[in-house]
Amino acid sequence: MRRSIALLLLCVGCGGSGETPVRVLTLNEAYDALAVLRKFPDGIVADSIFPVYFRITGIDVQGRRATGLIEPDASNENYAFDGDFDSNGDLLMPIGSATLTGTIGETVDELGGRAQDTTPEDGVADEIDGYLGTHLGMAISNGVFFAVAQQDVRPEEVDEARVSITLSSELGFVQVAGAAGAVIGRAGVEIFRFRLSQREPEFSLIQADGDGAFSAKLAGIEGDVYVLRTRVIGKASDARYFTVTR
Repeated sequence: MRRSIALLLLCVGCGGSGETPVRVLTLNEAYDALAVLRKFPDGIVADSIFPVYFRITGIDVQGRRATGLIEPDASNENYAFDGDFDSNGDLLMPIGSATLTGTIGETVDELGGRAQDTTPEDGVADEIDGYLGTHLGMAISNGVFFAVAQQDVRPEEVDEARVSITLSSELGFVQVAGAAGAVIGRAGVEIFRFRLSQREPEFSLIQADGDGAFSAKLAGIEGDVYVLRTRVIGKASDARYFTVTR
């Protein structure tokens, strides 16, 4: 089931009317998501990066108000959100307390994102680029997430068993390699590098060979983590998380 929503967009070079154009999108009822978070045990210094897989389901939108469920893979519980779209088109999804990043309930300080209608533009929000932040006592975690709609036209995700990311012999670089069949032949492979020193990832895009193999030497060090997803005819796959090995 898809729901209609209105996202307000900035009117750039629209003349003197001063009106903000409204673009109508539709939302899928469910999205698969991967969050990549940095953990700050003392609330100040990040000491690790870790993944959180979850789903956004049961989405219902009435005007600017949105409701639904957050379903973490690591928890047997679902957490309801009751949020709204702000003037920038960002969907804010407050849920209060939840067990998201571990086995103990924590306070979710921020959870939200912006819907994207990717190529070909058909009025359906295929992706949500978001952010997530929590705290438990003085410890905090924050980062970003990638969410893609559950739909038949979504390409297959990267085959984790066929991918390796290892330290290169050249200092400050890693070798990203996918064996034949790792992705769809000739697919674009999006690579996001996450570091302890910054919340936002560095982005690279390469193309796989006809047999689905790919290889790239990218900046990286031990402790970095990488998220890979494929993109075929404008559609992105579900994201997958990889660590650097020696």
